[in-house]
Amino acid sequence: MNFSSSAEESAASTTTSLGIGGTGPNQIAAAFTTWTIAVAFVCLRMWTRANIVGVVRLCDWIIVLSAVAAFGQCLSKLGECMHGTGRHIQDIDFAAESSGMLQAWWCTLLTYNLTLALTKISISSFYLTIFTLHWERRASIIVLVIVVIASLWSITAVATAAIPLQALWNINMKATYMQSDRAWWSLAGLNIGTDLVIFTLPIPIVARLSLPPRQNVLVVGTFAIGFFVCVVSFIRLGILIQSARAPDPDWTYNGANLTYWTLIEGNTGIAVACIMTLKPLVSKLFPNLLEPSENANPDQSNTGFETNSERPFTVGSRPARVLFAASWASSRSNRDDNITLQDVEARRSVVNKAGSGSVTASDRSL
Repeated sequence: MNFSSSAEESAASTTTSLGIGGTGPNQIAAAFTTWTIAVAFVCLRMWTRANIVGVVRLCDWIIVLSAVAAFGQCLSKLGECMHGTGRHIQDIDFAAESSGMLQAWWCTLLTYNLTLALTKISISSFYLTIFTLHWERRASIIVLVIVVIASLWSITAVATAAIPLQALWNINMKATYMQSDRAWWSLAGLNIGTDLVIFTLPIPIVARLSLPPRQNVLVVGTFAIGFFVCVVSFIRLGILIQSARAPDPDWTYNGANLTYWTLIEGNTGIAVACIMTLKPLVSKLFPNLLEPSENANPDQSNTGFETNSERPFTVGSRPARVLFAASWASSRSNRDDNITLQDVEARRSVVNKAGSGSVTASDRSL
């Protein structure tokens, strides 16, 4: 008995019974597969933060919310495919399916923008926990403010795609206002712009750290991997431009290519946001990979960018100032401990001679 063929036939019958055909099954599979990979990274991140670092911060919970929004995108895409997306346009009864298809499409668009917004806010917030220099934190705050404003604009644009919103999918309702094409193109440009700003910010900061070669490559590479999200965004934008210049009459079927890249973009962003936080896990599993310095503080080894302290020792010089102050205080204390009673009496004698003006050259050396 061929179990694989039976499983394929069962899956085919299920999708057929749901009204899903054409590229619909592939789109659904891509949605849930990429989301599952993203969730795996989220789980690794939360386990690392809770069990190795010992601190679960707001930025970690925000990425969890982003994964929830991405799951909503999967469900919305399932709804689209159930109402005709993926099938050839001549095989769709638009009188019966258009309302459900457009409503599901709007939900997909909303959850897509929510996923990107929450992911970017999580990354920007994470920067505030690892950068300690004043200018680094100021730059991170500026980036966070820009991301929040851009995210609010994108969510507002989707929420007001039509006024009233029901007019977007109800052909019997007249819209008093609809977002123009210019608004949607501005969202695409704003998305790429914020991606570039977010992933460029940490590179010059971490590149100048005094780290062993292998560790330096790993740290810089961890942050630089975010540019893959930018590449995906550019590919998606190229597909959108091509579709606008030469509209496809069979857009319900051939639009699958755009769907794939849209799903990859959102879920890859979540994975990248989590990869940035997994250095403690890598250090624990592969302690020799990062080539720890011989002079490194053993209390801070294998902790990545953070420790369990209230203000984590991170990228920047604030911890260095603390260590320098402690070293200076220790040296002062040791030097004072070496002063004997004879030294005190000798210095007191110099003070008395100074009052009478009879200090000699040997006295000045004390």
